[in-house]
Amino acid sequence: MKAARVGKCYVCKTDGLDLCQNGKCKSCMSAYKRMWYEHNKAAIRSKQEEHREKNREKLRSADKLWRKNNRKKDALRVSSWAKSHPDRRAESQRKRRARKLGTQVFPMTLAMLASRLEVFGGKCAYCGGPFEHWDHFKPLELGGPHMLSNMRPSCAACNIRKGCMHPLDWMAVACRF
Repeated sequence: MKAARVGKCYVCKTDGLDLCQNGKCKSCMSAYKRMWYEHNKAAIRSKQEEHREKNREKLRSADKLWRKNNRKKDALRVSSWAKSHPDRRAESQRKRRARKLGTQVFPMTLAMLASRLEVFGGKCAYCGGPFEHWDHFKPLELGGPHMLSNMRPSCAACNIRKGCMHPLDWMAVACRF
């Protein structure tokens, strides 16, 4: 390993610093690298994407092996992400459930769900109680799509009582209470 050169940085003119091979101090070199990356970001990203595409299976098997050898680290990473992003985690789980049931899945953002909640005044669409769950008006089990127009804010009691009943059948039963 080469010994660090001590001298005067030709960029910031500070003397007595450890220099890189090109005569820059570490802080000037870091600033240069950041600037170079910002200037070449598109080319770098396209090369990375090309590499990922070309080596998809190799990278996938390496990821799988890492997860197998680092189960605790991976579980900690996933659980910490889920705890810090509860809304995104819940939406991810709803989409996963819809895909498993073979229904249509349309993209939704948290902002779209927030605006949908405002339409219903931030309350349960069925009884007017406090919002606690998102309900698929036409249940996924009956072929209802996972899309914004099929989502209703619901209290826990209404969502659990409704279950996977058809909305009209449930409303007929719910009106008896």
